[in-house]
Amino acid sequence: MSKIFEFFSKLNNMASKIMAAMKDIIENSLSAVFYICMLYFVILAIYFSIKYFIKLIDIIKDLLFDNEYMVALDMLTDNCYTYADVIENFDTSLTLPTPLKGELVKKVYNMPVQYLNTNLNKYLDLTVADFYWPCSYRSYLSGSADKGKPSIKAITEALNKFKVRLIHLDIYGTSESFLDTENAPVVRSETLYMNFNALDFHECLTTIFDNAWSDDNHQPLFLYLNMNFAPNKILYQKIYYAIMKVFNTRLLDKKYSFSGRGGIAPIGSIKMTDAIDKLIIISNIYPTKTKLDEIINALSDPSYNYCSLNEYISDYYSYGGLVNSSNATNLVETYKTNIGMYYTNNSSESTNTINNSKGKMMNPDFLDCAKYGAQMPLMSIYLPDSYLTTWYYAFKKNDNYPILKNKTLRHIAVKEYTVTQQNPLLSYDTTDYSMPKGLDFNIGYTASGVTT
Repeated sequence: MSKIFEFFSKLNNMASKIMAAMKDIIENSLSAVFYICMLYFVILAIYFSIKYFIKLIDIIKDLLFDNEYMVALDMLTDNCYTYADVIENFDTSLTLPTPLKGELVKKVYNMPVQYLNTNLNKYLDLTVADFYWPCSYRSYLSGSADKGKPSIKAITEALNKFKVRLIHLDIYGTSESFLDTENAPVVRSETLYMNFNALDFHECLTTIFDNAWSDDNHQPLFLYLNMNFAPNKILYQKIYYAIMKVFNTRLLDKKYSFSGRGGIAPIGSIKMTDAIDKLIIISNIYPTKTKLDEIINALSDPSYNYCSLNEYISDYYSYGGLVNSSNATNLVETYKTNIGMYYTNNSSESTNTINNSKGKMMNPDFLDCAKYGAQMPLMSIYLPDSYLTTWYYAFKKNDNYPILKNKTLRHIAVKEYTVTQQNPLLSYDTTDYSMPKGLDFNIGYTASGVTT
């Protein structure tokens, strides 16, 4: 019996050991499964973290490097100029030296082209110098000139939303070699922002053509060619042929060619009747000694009276405006017949970062320029400062047409009087009242006046 009990005792001990071993195996297995599951979930977490991190990087990359997004961000300033009630209540007479009330003018396509000269009692032609024009500076940029962001959309918006009538383009060559026949004109700023590229010059011209005279618009358009390269006949010729291909039906009469033919027909004398539906080309280079000279209507230079381009310097804002550059009378007399353009040089101190693309930028004071008859302040139209606001609403109030200047700021012809020689038959001979020779009043008189 004892052996039987001993046997079952050993069996029980063996079973207990087996159960304990099985328990250990099961516990270890569950631990292994748990750790495996934990490891699996950790791997999944790492995977999705990496995946979403990569996606976040792509989003940030799109924000930083997507040209369309960056341009759209700059153009959010458009929203500053959509309030119809403000436009309707904007009183230009309080800010601009507007034309005198009651002045009689003749219009074509709702634009004044002639005025009644009361001195001569007849209608005379108005010229482009008689108007203020809505003009944009570096029309292809949505931000600052430093690290610029060239965009075709900026040109389209300038023409369609802001209704500008002067487009300003900075032109460079794709090569610095004047012997490179593949050298082509492109539009860009001196430095470019991140991955922005230069614009094709021909595409810029076609964009201007397609938008400048749309919606039954017959106003003249000024095209400013700011050529930033050493004299290069290959580039000059390519610019000429590109313009001829796009605008051949829009060019002015040849009498205004060759930069106004040396002063015979300067830009300020262009009649409005000749300018309707036409392109007026201003260049910072003349002569080029190529065919391009045939279509340039004005050279723009600070020392060139017919069409001067001047910087509106920072001191003007603090010390009285343009009168600091010359006396008021000289300014008014100059701009009665000549074109005055003013720009602000924002490239040296401006910033262009994703948080602030327009820091330290300012527009010319439109009202200060208008006060002296300067027709063309060049505005950075995506810079929403108070000067742009005044400029925008002034033209908006005038239905986006050029604004006729006050008579006192225009050249008004006066009647000339011809001095004719008098008919000698209707004149009198002069009488000689000189003292006869030998006669002296002192002879025959005394001090008392009695004759001796």
